[in-house]
Amino acid sequence: MIYFSKIEDNGQHLRFTLNKGGMLVLRIALKSNFVAPAVLQPRLEDWVTEEGAILTAVYKASPAYLYVSPNSISHFTLTVPMPADAEPAQNLSGTLHFSSIQHCAVKVQVLIADPQDTPGSIEEHLVNITIPDNNSAAPDHSINTINRTEQTAKLLSMLASLEVLPSKWLVAELALSVCERGLQAMEEEEYRVLAEQLTKTRFFKNAVLVFSAAQFVHWVLLGLSISAGLQAVTARKKKSVRMIHNWEEWLMNLADHDVESTAQSSSGLQFPQDQHYEDVINRIGMEPDKWLLYLLLGLMQISPRQKAIVEQLCRQIPGK
Repeated sequence: MIYFSKIEDNGQHLRFTLNKGGMLVLRIALKSNFVAPAVLQPRLEDWVTEEGAILTAVYKASPAYLYVSPNSISHFTLTVPMPADAEPAQNLSGTLHFSSIQHCAVKVQVLIADPQDTPGSIEEHLVNITIPDNNSAAPDHSINTINRTEQTAKLLSMLASLEVLPSKWLVAELALSVCERGLQAMEEEEYRVLAEQLTKTRFFKNAVLVFSAAQFVHWVLLGLSISAGLQAVTARKKKSVRMIHNWEEWLMNLADHDVESTAQSSSGLQFPQDQHYEDVINRIGMEPDKWLLYLLLGLMQISPRQKAIVEQLCRQIPGK
């Protein structure tokens, strides 16, 4: 026999009565009070009896992970068969956790009844849960004020957006930024000599074949077109500005913010120049060997470790 009821969980405390050998089915509507999107994993801890005995909690959550947005409601089902070694009249206490950036838990209590009338019954309940529970009686003064500021909420939101935004535009812009450093490096005698030696290595020749076969240049150009499309959606005034510039601007404008103050103001930092990726592309051209060369030279500019590796490769040229 299946029992069906609805529970309004205002107190974040669930209580049920089940027969021995029964199964608890919870269809949970989960409301998110997080300031940013989050990925949650429902997890039920082992049962504890009034005598202090620990009984293994067997459960299945579907889906196993939840992607929740601020002020949204997500649904999942939790099925929990009662422990075989539970006895009638025992009270089982457990905790339903939601693994996330903030500790969220709901207490669960089950009273095991005598199964004589309906052995092995299934009880199904609709449950409404809100996390985190902002209606708790006592505020947590241990939480620093900085965790509740507007800038903190923005940072959490932008970090969470990496889970849903396409990464191609970001990689394309980073690759072009590194290639631009490589173009600047070619103006120095030291790097012109290294570039000439590098193009003679077997590593470079094999890498050019790989770049060409993988259509790396076209992949970057497609990523840049995605960036331009996203830029058009944001309706920025400067057409030359791309997404990385937006993130730079937001980050550096935190410089004049008092993140512990509720009064928000903009410092309006002025950046020295915009990124002109089209100019970089025109200077490099479409040849995979040039893309690879300037990419390596750019990496050598920003990473001493990469420079040491390339110099080691150049010293191994036969007949040098």
